[in-house]
Formats: sequence, structure tokens, C-alpha cells
Amino acid sequence: MKRLKINWKKVIAIAIICAIIDIIIHALWAPLYDYDYPASYLVKNGLFKPAAAILLTISYVSLAVVFVFIQEKLSGGKLSKGFRFGISFGGLWFIAMPGTSIFFGSPMMHELLTGLLDLVTLRESNTIG
Repeated sequence: MKRLKINWKKVIAIAIICAIIDIIIHALWAPLYDYDYPASYLVKNGLFKPAAAILLTISYVSLAVVFVFIQEKLSGGKLSKGFRFGISFGGLWFIAMPGTSIFFGSPMMHELLTGLLDLVTLRESNTIG
């Protein structure tokens, strides 16, 4: 807990910066797909982007907090620890992305590209931390 008290500003800053980078990367390169399902409340009211930004920030803060607590037990240097931690969660998200294709019928390549963008951002978030 002491380590988190010392690093809380850094954790929040990195999470916000990485959420912004993730949003920019997705805005530039993620393919759009028109799902065959009715629009949700968030989409109908123009709240999808703010909600996604908030959830991304919460995700990055959560991962950064976990990293702060476990990094002392990881072997290697600071960059190596961050890279392995980030690639682990990024890889997990990447593997989960085809589930969207299965459940919602979107093109598999669309979901894999979106997952790849998440993998890159998650890896970077812990490497710079």
C-alpha cells in the first residue's frame, strides 16, 4: 500500500495518457462495423465515446495498480517487467476479441485488428510506467 501511496499520481497520469492514446489509435485505425443490433441507450444519446473513455481509464488504472503491487516480485529490469506485464494483458484482450465476432457476427479481421490495437496500447502503458 505504501508503494501505491507514493506512485498514485504517476498511476493516474499514465492511465489517462494511455486511454487517450488508445482512443486516438482506435479513431485512426480501427475499422467500423455496423452491428445488426438495436442501438443501446449510450449510443442513442451520444454517450458511447465518453463512457468508453471512462471505462478505458478505469481499466488502465486497475492494471497499473496491479502492476505497482506485483512489480517487485517480477524478475528483470523496469522496462522488461512492464513489457511482460503489458503484453500479458494485451495478449489476453487480443485473444478475447474474436468472441465479439462469434457473438455479434462482425468480421473476424475487424475484431482481430481492434484487439491488436488494444494489445499495442496495453503493452505501451506498462512499459512507460
